[in-house]
This record gives sequence, structure tokens and C-alpha cells, in this order.
Amino acid sequence: MKTKRNIVNLTLVTCIVVLFASGCFTIPGKVVIDPDLPKENTALVIISEAIRVIEYNGIDVTKTWYSNNNPRVNKVTLPAGEATLFFNIRAVFARGNTEMTINLENLETTYDFEAGKDYTIGVYASQNIGTFFNPKQTLILAIWDKAISNANPGNTQNDRILKSWELGEF
Repeated sequence: MKTKRNIVNLTLVTCIVVLFASGCFTIPGKVVIDPDLPKENTALVIISEAIRVIEYNGIDVTKTWYSNNNPRVNKVTLPAGEATLFFNIRAVFARGNTEMTINLENLETTYDFEAGKDYTIGVYASQNIGTFFNPKQTLILAIWDKAISNANPGNTQNDRILKSWELGEF
């Protein structure tokens, strides 16, 4: 009986190790730009794993925000005020049994983040604006006015969008 329980435990541990090693499960990154700044002077920004920030206010952040070079959700505490992000997008959307991968490079946006507030930056696909046989959607980059833990609000949180940009149709 004890041997059977040990085998089950070993199998469970092995599965967890394989998930972490394969990259199927990513741990959100936590980044604090200025740890000496009081919390009331900062804003929390959750950035989707579809967005890979290259520069924050002209500073290269790829090594510090993405230490293992894998995409991941980042929870970044920024000083309040205007911030410029230079980034790439790699978004994957399912449409029936077809998977669409969209790669956009060298994008830049600036936003004035208010102190004490939480934000989410992500991408989503609009509702179908085409036909059943010829679907068409718009890829949208958006900033939401709340922290969404998985940074994937989809197109269900439109009432919370502070600013958005249409990036193209697919």
C-alpha cells in the first residue's frame, strides 16, 4: 500500500517538473522599476504574454523582464506618469479548427499612468465582423482600467477600456 502511494506521489512530482521544464506553464514576472518609490506614487501594470516589451522609456528591459527569454505575463510596478513602451506582439487566436498567429514588430505606445491605479495591457480579437464563411476580425491593443490577473480579458471587458488601437484585420 505504501509503495503504491509513493508511485502516485512520484508520478505527480514528475508531471509538475515536466510542465515547468516544457514551458507550458509560465510564472508571471514581477518587476518593480523603482523600489524606493512609495506605493502611492506608482501604478501596477499587468502586461499580456502576447506583448514582449523591448524598451521602457528608452531603457532596454528584455533581459530583466524576460530572464529566461520566454513570453510571460509581467506585473510591472511603474512610477506614475507618462511611460513609453516599445514592443513586439505575438498573438495566437483560434477560429474554429484553425489557429491564427499574428506577429507585429517595432510598435510603440505612450500612456499616462495614474498613481495608485491598476491597469492591464493586452491584445484581443473583435467579434466577427465578416460572414460565417468569410470571417473577419480586428486585432486590438488595449489598456484596461483594472488588473486582470491573466492579462487576457478578451473582448468581454470593452466597458473597462481606457484606450485602444486597431492594429489590423485578419
